Amino acid sequence: MPRKVNPAKIFVCSFGLLPGQISLDTLARLREADKVFFIALEKGLAPFITEKCRDREFIGALPPGEQLRRIFADAAPGKNLAVLTYGDPGFMCNTTAMLSGECTRRRMRLEVAPAVSSFNALCALLELNMLSPGGLYMVGANSFTAGEVRLDPDVPALVFQADALLRRDMSAARKKFFSALRRYPPDSPVIVARAKSLFSPEGGRLVFTASRAREMLPHLDAASTVYIPGVRKCC
Repeated sequence: MPRKVNPAKIFVCSFGLLPGQISLDTLARLREADKVFFIALEKGLAPFITEKCRDREFIGALPPGEQLRRIFADAAPGKNLAVLTYGDPGFMCNTTAMLSGECTRRRMRLEVAPAVSSFNALCALLELNMLSPGGLYMVGANSFTAGEVRLDPDVPALVFQADALLRRDMSAARKKFFSALRRYPPDSPVIVARAKSLFSPEGGRLVFTASRAREMLPHLDAASTVYIPGVRKCC
């Protein structure tokens, strides 16, 4: 009987916010992989991670669709692939979402390893120790293409992957986002926050207002999260 060949497997992992935060388990899995695709690291960065891999490809500069095509072009039966991103791959990660859908379609196994997220760092940076009675609304900028996303002025909001609003194909989402801000008082703060990370070594925040929020667009990058405080303060 011919030997059964298992389908390819994809391991999605991360170094967290800084390369030094990578776990020993993730390092071991990267070294075992037949090939590693680097989305967050460029060639020459963190050689203690990249140079220990058997085969590697740096695809961070490619559009998401092309990244997906490159990864699955190597997904031959029996292959063990790894994809390294940043932040927590299980928390609002577009890469994980794209891979999950394609792996389901192809009946391939996908494993996602938790890692350090920007969420705790952002909570500390923005001093989110007191929230509104309604809690905290968290959404990815990509979700503004869907009709169900609604910002409530009474509930503070964190908009992750804010740099997606810069993409040419996100004009509809960009329009919905700025339209939603019209529900806020004109002087309500809209804050571009950056947790300390490989992409923003200093971290920090820039404050704009709801009426002039478009001025923040040139300041958005891969490290940016937009925080919109609630109008009604918690007692």
